[in-house]
Amino acid sequence: MLILKNIVKIYNAQKTNEVRALRGVDLEIKDGEILAIMGASGSGKSTLLHILGCLDRDFEGEYILNGKNIKQLSQKELAMIRNNEIGIVLQNFGLIENMSVADNIAVPWYIGREKDKELSKKTAELAEKLGIEDKLKTDISELSGGQKQRVAIARALIKTPKLILADEPTGALDKENSGQITEILAGLNAEGYTIVIVTHDPEVAGRCQSVVRISDGRVEGK
Repeated sequence: MLILKNIVKIYNAQKTNEVRALRGVDLEIKDGEILAIMGASGSGKSTLLHILGCLDRDFEGEYILNGKNIKQLSQKELAMIRNNEIGIVLQNFGLIENMSVADNIAVPWYIGREKDKELSKKTAELAEKLGIEDKLKTDISELSGGQKQRVAIARALIKTPKLILADEPTGALDKENSGQITEILAGLNAEGYTIVIVTHDPEVAGRCQSVVRISDGRVEGK
């Protein structure tokens, strides 16, 4: 499903503050796999996740996603892939505080400007699946951290993407909620979702089939 070939990412190339964030990364992630990416701060984890999420294509090398070479696609095609084929879950949730849970879940649907015939039904189904069905009309600002992350996961799932990217999804949560969110992600993987998790937490990594460690922009094992 995902193939990275000799990915090199340089910030501020040929300047005094040049940074080589990724140095020839090769990686293959199979359909239905759950994989953890670990490494110290500044090792290149977030840069790699941005490339996987089609948020950055200013790199050397090849990224093949579902048979498509990302660097050969137009900005419109990339936007469609980001909205329809990839769900993203962030450490700080990335939700809109003055909007309801239901509206936050539906954001990718609104971006795609699609008809909302099935939206209410699907939003309700995802909310029930994630245990927040009684919060649909509640503003995000009134939720706990664990509840916010469940909303973020529901939002990531609303377009039924093939790939879920999670950037430190338990980083802002206490131990109990971290465990619950990890269980949810593992359960989604059991349903067939391909999941990539950037994490510092060995317990989260321990629930993954594979662990990739990054050091100084280089992948160490899988």
